[in-house]
Amino acid sequence: MNVRVRLAAPLAQLVGMPRLTVDLPAGATVGDLCARLARDQPALADGMPSALVGGSGLHALTDDPLPPNQEVALLLPAAGGAQ
Repeated sequence: MNVRVRLAAPLAQLVGMPRLTVDLPAGATVGDLCARLARDQPALADGMPSALVGGSGLHALTDDPLPPNQEVALLLPAAGGAQ
């Protein structure tokens, strides 16, 4: 199954494109997607442990299954705020 991944701006700069398509086996999880991205896109590997995956307006958990032809966003957590 194909999963389309939209990359947050800093991640897109690392790989040189704003979107990727990843081919995964049926029944793959968010964790499988992250592992594949880290393997296939070495520039992303260091950021993958802190990256957030979102789909359908929600943050996805590592064990969440990916529906076929899903589009997800790979985001970086925001830091800062009022003290």
